[in-house]
Amino acid sequence: MARRGIRVRPRAVAPFREARAAACVALLVAACVGGGDDGASGTSGTGAPAGFVTFEIAPGDPACLPDDAQILLRARKVGCIPPPPAPCTLPQTIPEIFGPAAACPTDAPTPLAVVVEEPGRYHVDLVHRASGGDDTYVCLEDAAGAALHDVTTDDLDAGRTFTLQPGAGPCPPP
Repeated sequence: MARRGIRVRPRAVAPFREARAAACVALLVAACVGGGDDGASGTSGTGAPAGFVTFEIAPGDPACLPDDAQILLRARKVGCIPPPPAPCTLPQTIPEIFGPAAACPTDAPTPLAVVVEEPGRYHVDLVHRASGGDDTYVCLEDAAGAALHDVTTDDLDAGRTFTLQPGAGPCPPP
Protein backbone atom coordinates (compact mmCIF):
# COMPACT_ATOMS: atom_id res chain seq x y z
CA MET A 1 0.00 0.00 0.00
CA ALA A 2 1.42 3.36 -1.03
CA ARG A 3 1.46 6.25 1.38
CA ARG A 4 -0.21 9.42 0.41
CA GLY A 5 0.95 12.72 1.72
CA ILE A 6 2.69 15.91 0.95
CA ARG A 7 6.12 15.59 -0.41
CA VAL A 8 8.53 18.45 0.31
CA ARG A 9 11.42 19.10 -1.96
CA PRO A 10 14.21 20.55 0.14
CA ARG A 11 15.92 22.19 -2.81
CA ALA A 12 12.79 24.07 -3.83
CA VAL A 13 12.20 25.45 -0.30
CA ALA A 14 15.78 26.34 0.60
CA PRO A 15 16.14 29.32 -1.82
CA PHE A 16 12.92 30.85 -0.45
CA ARG A 17 14.13 30.49 3.16
CA GLU A 18 17.52 31.98 2.29
CA ALA A 19 15.92 34.94 0.50
CA ARG A 20 13.53 35.56 3.40
CA ALA A 21 16.40 35.36 5.93
CA ALA A 22 18.50 37.74 3.83
CA ALA A 23 15.61 40.23 3.65
CA CYS A 24 15.16 40.07 7.45
CA VAL A 25 18.86 40.66 8.05
CA ALA A 26 18.86 43.59 5.62
CA LEU A 27 15.92 45.20 7.45
CA LEU A 28 17.59 44.76 10.83
CA VAL A 29 20.88 46.22 9.60
CA ALA A 30 19.10 49.21 8.06
CA ALA A 31 17.23 49.86 11.32
CA CYS A 32 20.42 49.62 13.41
CA VAL A 33 22.43 51.88 11.11
CA GLY A 34 19.77 54.56 11.23
CA GLY A 35 17.72 53.78 8.16
CA GLY A 36 14.52 54.55 10.06
CA ASP A 37 12.34 57.55 9.27
CA ASP A 38 12.30 59.02 12.78
CA GLY A 39 13.78 62.31 11.57
CA ALA A 40 17.11 61.82 13.37
CA SER A 41 20.15 62.67 11.33
CA GLY A 42 22.40 60.02 12.86
CA THR A 43 25.12 62.49 13.82
CA SER A 44 25.71 65.08 16.48
CA GLY A 45 26.46 68.71 15.74
CA THR A 46 30.18 67.90 15.79
CA GLY A 47 29.90 65.18 13.13
CA ALA A 48 30.34 62.30 15.59
CA PRO A 49 27.97 59.41 14.84
CA ALA A 50 25.04 58.81 17.18
CA GLY A 51 26.07 56.44 19.95
CA PHE A 52 28.89 58.75 21.00
CA VAL A 53 29.14 61.67 23.39
CA THR A 54 31.63 64.46 22.77
CA PHE A 55 33.32 66.46 25.51
CA GLU A 56 34.76 69.69 24.17
CA ILE A 57 36.47 72.64 25.76
CA ALA A 58 34.84 76.06 25.55
CA PRO A 59 36.21 78.15 22.66
CA GLY A 60 39.11 80.38 23.63
CA ASP A 61 39.88 78.42 26.83
CA PRO A 62 42.74 76.13 25.81
CA ALA A 63 46.04 77.91 26.16
CA CYS A 64 49.50 76.49 25.78
CA LEU A 65 51.83 76.93 28.72
CA PRO A 66 55.38 78.14 27.99
CA ASP A 67 56.91 74.61 28.04
CA ASP A 68 54.02 72.81 26.28
CA ALA A 69 54.61 70.83 23.11
CA GLN A 70 50.95 69.75 22.86
CA ILE A 71 47.57 70.12 24.51
CA LEU A 72 44.76 67.57 24.32
CA LEU A 73 41.71 66.25 26.20
CA ARG A 74 41.60 63.02 28.20
CA ALA A 75 38.43 61.27 29.47
CA ARG A 76 38.39 58.56 32.15
CA LYS A 77 35.33 56.50 33.11
CA VAL A 78 35.40 56.59 36.91
CA GLY A 79 31.88 55.41 37.78
CA CYS A 80 28.66 53.81 36.62
CA ILE A 81 25.20 55.08 35.71
CA PRO A 82 23.20 54.24 37.77
CA PRO A 83 25.66 53.80 40.61
CA PRO A 84 26.16 50.37 42.19
CA PRO A 85 24.59 47.92 42.90
CA ALA A 86 23.92 48.09 39.14
CA PRO A 87 25.95 45.55 37.17
CA CYS A 88 29.04 47.59 36.39
CA THR A 89 32.66 46.67 36.81
CA LEU A 90 35.48 49.13 36.46
CA PRO A 91 38.99 47.86 35.77
CA GLN A 92 41.69 48.24 38.40
CA THR A 93 43.59 50.61 36.09
CA ILE A 94 41.18 53.13 34.62
CA PRO A 95 41.54 53.33 30.83
CA GLU A 96 42.23 56.72 29.33
CA ILE A 97 40.55 58.01 26.17
CA PHE A 98 42.48 60.75 24.39
CA GLY A 99 41.26 63.24 21.83
CA PRO A 100 43.43 64.61 19.02
CA ALA A 101 46.34 66.77 20.16
CA ALA A 102 47.00 70.35 19.15
CA ALA A 103 50.61 71.48 18.69
CA CYS A 104 51.96 74.35 20.76
CA PRO A 105 52.45 77.19 20.32
CA THR A 106 49.38 77.73 18.20
CA ASP A 107 48.40 80.93 16.43
CA ALA A 108 44.82 79.88 15.70
CA PRO A 109 42.56 78.46 18.39
CA THR A 110 42.22 74.73 17.85
CA PRO A 111 39.02 73.00 18.94
CA LEU A 112 39.82 70.25 21.43
CA ALA A 113 37.46 67.33 21.99
CA VAL A 114 37.33 63.72 23.14
CA VAL A 115 34.62 61.18 22.24
CA VAL A 116 33.29 58.44 24.56
CA GLU A 117 31.16 55.44 23.57
CA GLU A 118 29.77 54.10 26.88
CA PRO A 119 27.41 55.40 29.54
CA GLY A 120 29.06 56.18 32.85
CA ARG A 121 30.57 58.87 35.02
CA TYR A 122 33.60 60.59 33.54
CA HIS A 123 36.39 62.92 34.56
CA VAL A 124 37.70 64.98 31.64
CA ASP A 125 41.11 66.69 31.79
CA LEU A 126 42.94 69.24 29.71
CA VAL A 127 46.40 67.69 29.31
CA HIS A 128 49.42 69.97 28.93
CA ARG A 129 52.14 67.77 27.44
CA ALA A 130 55.54 69.40 27.95
CA SER A 131 58.37 69.03 25.47
CA GLY A 132 60.30 67.10 28.17
CA GLY A 133 57.55 64.45 28.32
CA ASP A 134 55.88 65.53 31.58
CA ASP A 135 52.10 65.95 31.62
CA THR A 136 50.12 68.47 33.66
CA TYR A 137 46.37 67.87 34.10
CA VAL A 138 43.63 70.45 34.60
CA CYS A 139 40.17 69.10 35.42
CA LEU A 140 37.40 70.35 33.16
CA GLU A 141 34.13 71.42 34.78
CA ASP A 142 30.63 72.16 33.57
CA ALA A 143 28.98 75.56 34.03
CA ALA A 144 27.94 74.61 37.60
CA GLY A 145 31.54 73.74 38.55
CA ALA A 146 30.98 69.95 38.61
CA ALA A 147 34.00 67.82 37.70
CA LEU A 148 32.06 64.53 37.42
CA HIS A 149 30.13 64.25 34.14
CA ASP A 150 27.28 61.73 33.77
CA VAL A 151 26.77 60.19 30.32
CA THR A 152 23.49 58.30 29.95
CA THR A 153 22.32 56.03 27.14
CA ASP A 154 19.94 58.85 26.12
CA ASP A 155 22.96 61.17 25.78
CA LEU A 156 24.73 58.57 23.63
CA ASP A 157 21.67 58.02 21.43
CA ALA A 158 21.30 61.78 20.93
CA GLY A 159 25.02 62.29 20.15
CA ARG A 160 25.16 64.98 22.85
CA THR A 161 28.07 67.39 23.23
CA PHE A 162 29.17 68.68 26.65
CA THR A 163 31.06 71.99 26.61
CA LEU A 164 33.42 72.33 29.58
CA GLN A 165 35.87 74.88 30.97
CA PRO A 166 39.13 74.46 32.90
CA GLY A 167 38.90 74.19 36.67
CA ALA A 168 41.48 75.10 39.30
CA GLY A 169 43.58 71.91 39.26
CA PRO A 170 43.59 68.19 38.54
CA CYS A 171 40.46 66.03 38.87
CA PRO A 172 39.94 64.36 42.24
CA PRO A 173 40.92 60.69 42.51
CA PRO A 174 38.13 58.29 41.47
